[in-house]
Amino acid sequence: MLSLQFQCAAAIYERIKALDLELSELDREAFELGEEISEMMVAANLTDADVARLADLAGEVMRSHRVTRDDTSGISMYDGDDGLPCLCSSVHLAVSYEEASDMNFELAELVANATPSLSPNRYIIRFVGRDEHNA
Repeated sequence: MLSLQFQCAAAIYERIKALDLELSELDREAFELGEEISEMMVAANLTDADVARLADLAGEVMRSHRVTRDDTSGISMYDGDDGLPCLCSSVHLAVSYEEASDMNFELAELVANATPSLSPNRYIIRFVGRDEHNA
């Protein structure tokens, strides 16, 4: 699911189930996670394109700092203040806490200035510095 194409993956998984095809345990778990996230996205009125646009902006910030994510990055779901589901991608980087914080502010500025506008309240990308994920 690293491609962030959750709704596409959910549609593929529905087709696999309809055809009664067998999947490995790992593949089944990945598709089920994609299906769960896709359902949340529908409830939050998010599309794969919205998620991809935000990921592109995050990539822009990462490229400007010349860093790549590490393998401990992950995605989680939580209920927002209004009770609707939200997604948070934690992108773990080999940078200091301070640099990760600066990168989060840079991303927030890009999101605020995005055209057409992005609604950052349903899907959040958060950079995590090594101080945070190695503690």
